[in-house]
Amino acid sequence: MSLHRLLISLVTILCATTLTVFAQVGDFEGRPVSTVEVVLEGSLPDASAQAEFQSLLKIVSGGEYTAVNARQSLHELFASGRVAAARVEIIEGQPAGGRNSAIRVRFIIQRQIVIAGVTLRIGPTSGTQVPRDEIRARLNLLEPGRRFSLQAIEHNADEIQVYLRDRGYYHATVEHSEEPDPSDATGTRRRVVYTITPGAQARVGQFAIDIPGLDANTFKAALKLQPGAPFTRDFLGDDLTTIK
Repeated sequence: MSLHRLLISLVTILCATTLTVFAQVGDFEGRPVSTVEVVLEGSLPDASAQAEFQSLLKIVSGGEYTAVNARQSLHELFASGRVAAARVEIIEGQPAGGRNSAIRVRFIIQRQIVIAGVTLRIGPTSGTQVPRDEIRARLNLLEPGRRFSLQAIEHNADEIQVYLRDRGYYHATVEHSEEPDPSDATGTRRRVVYTITPGAQARVGQFAIDIPGLDANTFKAALKLQPGAPFTRDFLGDDLTTIK
């Protein structure tokens, strides 16, 4: 075969392949839609949620399929904040026909996991107590109903760690886990569990005060950070105020 004929053959094959791809993409544009289904993937069927998702779709049974409406439907699903992933499947009717034959459209949806609540499991402390309410006040972006985010969970674990260090628990550990909400039948709600092991609290070895012209013995007894006392930054702040 000559080089000229070989090039012509290759161009013909490429053109045929391109036309086939375009034909497959264009097969569904403008086709009548017989049914539109919403299928939940990774969670149990939920008729109420499926109906709500279906109300957001721009493709409806009895209408025509368009790629624009398919993209807009996916956009609306993600904009609802209740969808983690979604895709569209198109199924030829039986028997498969030409451009006027009806198709079935399925939206496969993975529901967004949301936070059901936060549980704190705090181990025993050897010194200053660790108030549960104060730790909860440090948590943010973890209110019930918010989108489940591992990044937010880890950020809040770091916030708890900072709080514990401020109270003198420098060897504390904070571990997190997630558990299904036992009251949730949909499988889309998780409880975040923080297991906190404070460990030993730091104690004061020596509190030296060296201020020229000031006799520290006159107020030393009033300070909270006496040798051997538990250390917290709150106590340190109080003592600095006393000295001032």
